[in-house]
Amino acid sequence: MKYAKQKVSLSRLYQPKKGHNMKKHTNDFKENIKKLGRELDAIITYNLNDTKYILTSEDLNNVTPYYEGNLLKSVMKQLEIDTNINIPTNTIINCKIGVKVNEEYEYLDYGNYIVYNSEKQEDTNSYLLACYDKLLYSMIDYTELKHGTFPMTISEYEENLCLDIGLVFKDKNKKFANCDKIIENDIYKDLGYKYRDIFDELSQVTASVVCLDINDEVENRYITDTNDIIDKEFFNDNNVNFGEEYGPVNSIVLSRSAESDNIYLRDEKSVAENGLCEIKIVDNQIMNLNNRDEFLPDILQVLNGLKYFINNFSSTGILYYDLCDKYIAQIDDKTYSCIMLNDEAILSDGLSENIFSEKLNESQTDYSKADKTDRRINQTYIIADKLQQLIEATIINVEGNTERITQILQNISEILMSVQQSGGNNLIKNSVGFAGTTEWDLAYDNEETSVVNTISNVELLQNGTSGGAFQLNGVKITQNIVVNSKETYTFNCKVQKRAGFSGYIKVYNANDLTQSWERKLENEEELNFENITFENIKINGNSLIIEFYGVEGSNLTITDSMLNLGDLSSVWTQANGEILNTQVNINMNGVMVKSIQFDENGQYVVMSPLEFAGYAKKNGVSVRVFTVNGDTTEVENLYIKNMMKIPPIKFVPNKTGNNRGVATVADWSGIQ
Repeated sequence: MKYAKQKVSLSRLYQPKKGHNMKKHTNDFKENIKKLGRELDAIITYNLNDTKYILTSEDLNNVTPYYEGNLLKSVMKQLEIDTNINIPTNTIINCKIGVKVNEEYEYLDYGNYIVYNSEKQEDTNSYLLACYDKLLYSMIDYTELKHGTFPMTISEYEENLCLDIGLVFKDKNKKFANCDKIIENDIYKDLGYKYRDIFDELSQVTASVVCLDINDEVENRYITDTNDIIDKEFFNDNNVNFGEEYGPVNSIVLSRSAESDNIYLRDEKSVAENGLCEIKIVDNQIMNLNNRDEFLPDILQVLNGLKYFINNFSSTGILYYDLCDKYIAQIDDKTYSCIMLNDEAILSDGLSENIFSEKLNESQTDYSKADKTDRRINQTYIIADKLQQLIEATIINVEGNTERITQILQNISEILMSVQQSGGNNLIKNSVGFAGTTEWDLAYDNEETSVVNTISNVELLQNGTSGGAFQLNGVKITQNIVVNSKETYTFNCKVQKRAGFSGYIKVYNANDLTQSWERKLENEEELNFENITFENIKINGNSLIIEFYGVEGSNLTITDSMLNLGDLSSVWTQANGEILNTQVNINMNGVMVKSIQFDENGQYVVMSPLEFAGYAKKNGVSVRVFTVNGDTTEVENLYIKNMMKIPPIKFVPNKTGNNRGVATVADWSGIQ
């Protein structure tokens, strides 16, 4: 990897904000929300056909506002409602949740949402609504910017993006990280991005979280130090986990070109005192050009020294914290500094709130709940390596499973150019045995002693590309491949064979044996991953047979088998529609998770149109140990670590005292 160190002095311009920028609430709210016997309420309001509607607790069975986020990401808040009254899709609603304070309810405003989907629940005669905040408007394709003229600053670009989708940019007159950096042209034009994808990358550029405020305006939100403390009165004792302290962050790396071309800026004093804690930003389009080092100081100014505890806990309800709020959790004599990044408040018969925070760069936004994205990745870069006196110019296009690369290398004595296309152009299915012998026909010399193995090891990777191979001992394997009689094909593979044993590699016309290409492997030969190639394969017909054979004891190993269109051999790839490796097989039949390296127990999982099931060996035979059968899940054995719930009862283990065993407890939650 290539690292270029930037020598830039640090001035702390973008400190975390101080103050109480939580949801607006009183001290009485904080005291009453943690009391036993508290009284809770929710209100949903909306306008429809010039009429204002108000849904109260009598109309609402369940209200769950939540968001899943992390720093350097855009965050779209979500709301799930179970209600007896249907609300049409695309209706804008407002949600408030309150607790009774001094005989009146004090409500916290959870903001506005768009009803995205309404599903009738026949068993309860109610409606389940999926709602999103107005960042949902960003889930549309970006072709080109419709407002403004390039060049423009980051701040101007973010404002114009908001104008494109009908939102207001709150921070257009504010100073924030890298707000004044210049974008020369429309770098996202026709890249297959959505506006939401660009907001994700702007979060990285501005070292913030792009989200909506309470007024539906887009902002770059930074960590807010609330100086607030919550104690054990707020926690549900059954699920409180505080892990390691993450940080302090002291290094920012910008990476491009498959992470082979990196530059960084770091706080050397902090690295020496605390060890390295690095945040890597990969292939950000704005920070992917030759001026990318100019973005590093502002990002480090924001994130330098950031630290917080990894956590995952259930609360009896806090409600007033908002995204990016920094707070203290105190349990007995221990205190944990936390940042609110993921929150789910469930108001049903009672109130519970689930909160967790992960390490930076270890979580991903789930876009599938609102829309689907199929991004095409294009990269163009020129790298000048002065030390090696080498200039590398590369263009990469990735679309689906296909990758095309054009590369020019120039040194002091020569210019080398290569064009490569890979991904999905192998006509041999399961070509190296990652899916066992699926797709192959087998013929044994001796049913009892002949064997074919599929292997994967370091030696295969050192001598080939795929890392997988067939190993033949007294077995012939064949595969019939449909081809076009008007086209020319090329076959190649790599073979390892011990001396004293024979075999062969053959390609031939299934209907005309005179059209055959064969490499006989003689007894005296010893092959160490020798490359075997058949060129100019063209037949009268459309059925081509691939055939491999090794006698018993030969351990004939065949790897990187490849049949491709054209008159030149190609680097090994998988067949179109396949994603196969030593652990996972995905093809037209479905998904199988099965290790060919660690298969002593015969364990694997299958997801296909016919079944979703798991298998393991029992008494030496592979049996189905669980399956989803219609609306019923069947299991061979079941181990429950904590609690089993079948409303209106639940079974809870009693692990202490004299009456150890399983207690049956009434539980009416979830019963309408």
